[in-house]
Amino acid sequence: MLNKRYLISNKGTYRMKIKIANKSHIPGIIKVWEEYVDYHHQIDPFFVRSNNSNKRFIKYIEDQMLLSKSLLLVSMDKNEITGYSLAQIKMYPPLFQQTKYGYISDLAVKSEYMKNDIGDLLLAGMIKWFKSKKIERVELQVFSQNKMGNTFWKKYGFEEYKYVLKIDFCNELQLELPG
Repeated sequence: MLNKRYLISNKGTYRMKIKIANKSHIPGIIKVWEEYVDYHHQIDPFFVRSNNSNKRFIKYIEDQMLLSKSLLLVSMDKNEITGYSLAQIKMYPPLFQQTKYGYISDLAVKSEYMKNDIGDLLLAGMIKWFKSKKIERVELQVFSQNKMGNTFWKKYGFEEYKYVLKIDFCNELQLELPG
């Protein structure tokens, strides 16, 4: 059901509300974010939280809350934060006709709350916001090894359009330059 202030789901034993995040939600968002980053560490060992990552992430999301080009949503079961998402409006260089696009930076749900439509509701909230901002294209990044994430995004019609490549231990790369 769609309400002017929030989205509601009654799937399973939970009654989820999706609403715009405020500073009081930050401790709960941090808990979900830690699990989100740790999950990605299992996919790629590069992603290890730094000693002060929580403080830096708090500063980052506080800054995002102040921007008109960002939307931070939370999902809640009673007073518990069960997930969050961060949507942003970004710009391509003015070399193209369409320069403005939507970017989904994060969408994370606590593992014990998965399969309860929370990701679907967070996505619906972001898409509604993007449409209100006249955004016609939405992009995101998902790890190629993240089967659950890829399945979720493809279910909604997101498709590959470019590859992001990386190399570890670049100093070991043997490269002969011509000439």
